[in-house]
Amino acid sequence: MSAIAELAPVDHLLVLAIAILAGATLLVAVEAHVFCSMFCVHAEAMVTEMQLCSGRS
Repeated sequence: MSAIAELAPVDHLLVLAIAILAGATLLVAVEAHVFCSMFCVHAEAMVTEMQLCSGRS
């Protein structure tokens, strides 16, 4: 038998909650990476604060 099958029912919920949180964390990380890639936030050339804020007055 697997180690999870030997746990109490409450512990099954804990394992499920941890798995859901881990999956959600990975999903947020992937979405953040895609967002940064689309808007070149972490491009090869480092952008200075003056270049980022040059459009503001």
